[in-house]
Amino acid sequence: MSDEIIGVRKIRDWIQLINESDLSACEHGGSRSNRAKPQAGGIFERWLRSVYGDVPEFIREQKQWYQKILSTFADIYDVEAEVIIARAPARINLVGMHIDHRGGRVNPIAAKEIVIVAQPRDDDYIFLNDIDSEQFFPRRFRICEELPREKIENWLQWTELKSAEMKREGVAGDWANYAKAAALYLQELHRDALGRYTKKLKGMNALVAGSIPIAAGLGSSSALVVATAEALVKINQLNFTPQEFVSICGAAEWYVGTRGGFGDHAAIKLSQKGHISHIGFFPLQVDFVPFLDGYRVAICHTYKEAKKAAWAKSVFNERVATYEIGLMLLKQKFPAIRDKVQYFRDLHPERLGSDEAELYEMLKSLPIRITREELLQLLEEETDNLLELFRTHDEPKEGYRVRGVCLFGLAECARAELAASLLKNNDMVSFGELISISHDGDRVTRLVNGKRVKYHEEITDEYLDKIIADIRSNDKTRVESARLYRQPGGYAVSCEELDELVDIAMSLEGVLGAGRVGAGLGGCISVLVDENKTDELIRKISEEYYHP
Repeated sequence: MSDEIIGVRKIRDWIQLINESDLSACEHGGSRSNRAKPQAGGIFERWLRSVYGDVPEFIREQKQWYQKILSTFADIYDVEAEVIIARAPARINLVGMHIDHRGGRVNPIAAKEIVIVAQPRDDDYIFLNDIDSEQFFPRRFRICEELPREKIENWLQWTELKSAEMKREGVAGDWANYAKAAALYLQELHRDALGRYTKKLKGMNALVAGSIPIAAGLGSSSALVVATAEALVKINQLNFTPQEFVSICGAAEWYVGTRGGFGDHAAIKLSQKGHISHIGFFPLQVDFVPFLDGYRVAICHTYKEAKKAAWAKSVFNERVATYEIGLMLLKQKFPAIRDKVQYFRDLHPERLGSDEAELYEMLKSLPIRITREELLQLLEEETDNLLELFRTHDEPKEGYRVRGVCLFGLAECARAELAASLLKNNDMVSFGELISISHDGDRVTRLVNGKRVKYHEEITDEYLDKIIADIRSNDKTRVESARLYRQPGGYAVSCEELDELVDIAMSLEGVLGAGRVGAGLGGCISVLVDENKTDELIRKISEEYYHP
């Protein structure tokens, strides 16, 4: 989980806290024989163990890392500074891809982290340095100067304009934008209708240090948003519930131009050691399911960066818009569902009072692909909404892949809902299968006769007719194969490298499932593997991918 650690202290006091031994158990009266033995480590070490587990070598490494961060802060800013420490882990979503913004569930675990050491300021300037100063250059900004004088009435629209402005100025991908996102949105929440500040936020001198690989699909950008928000909330003594905090971080990140939900931020804020978080949205709710002994999740990097550059943001936002387009088309075609469906996830047989075959019939009414011109003609009453969606991304050359994206989204919602019950029933084999099916919905290549070829899954009428016939048959095997959660769909934001890594991993006995992590177009895959096969998996991927 993300948090702020143990209050405000001077740099030297933090370092002393990291190094101290816990003798508090011997400070009370009573005979020596009745006193508890001192525990290894002090307050800070106990906190580390509560977060990372009782792994002595790793705890030692973490203590050394935190000391390095604090010492670097002292070198850059002030050795006598009183500072707080905020942290936010990476998120690794195993099942529930591309659907949190549609109301679907996610099933993440947490790993690695971003740490911010922050010294409160008396003004609203934020000075940013990164421990990796060669890659991330120092930045500074003043919160009030980044916001318009008048109150922002529509944050989404304002961030669209701001994102376009940053793109024109060539600063759209700057790392400081994620810290700005948190600071500006938190300040905007404290303005009245006339634009006056009801509380003017104090800034900070901040040092950022991260162990999360950047552009790897592990949520490093969202972690920076969350860690910045954690620091500013503490410095300014703001009070938010965890649910409010998660929603704030999700909306704040729109500042950088993406149009996602707040699944990453929920995973970062709410995660617990040793558990998978089963998180639902609208409203936010979370259940924690213990990760089963005997299995490991391996993270393998393609070394193709999944940077949120302009073209990548356009692809991400296009897919999000396609969900909206699909829902508009379905509501036009089937007016009876209008009152039953608020979010895309509500297109579920139980909510609609139908069965899966009828849902497939509805999907069959959607075009496989459709252009903007065709949409504006077909959905004339939605012109304003469509034009607003179009502004977030470039027009896809081959049209919006409406049917494939919508089938993926509905099936992924079903998979994400099912995931927790499989874990509770100790069914890791089926859980792993969900990961692999989900990746198939993102595939852009396949192996055919030993050669990797381009692959585009189009959801044709023939495909839907077959699964409709199968699910209405009396054959248990056919019915099961046609179930909604077993349909990959066609979201198609993988890449050749991700597909290759998945195929290598899945060729090893003992691997239960593998799939991309994050938004796609590069980054990492997650592999669910029998713990006894972990070393063999590492060797296989090293030999066949990293050192072929």
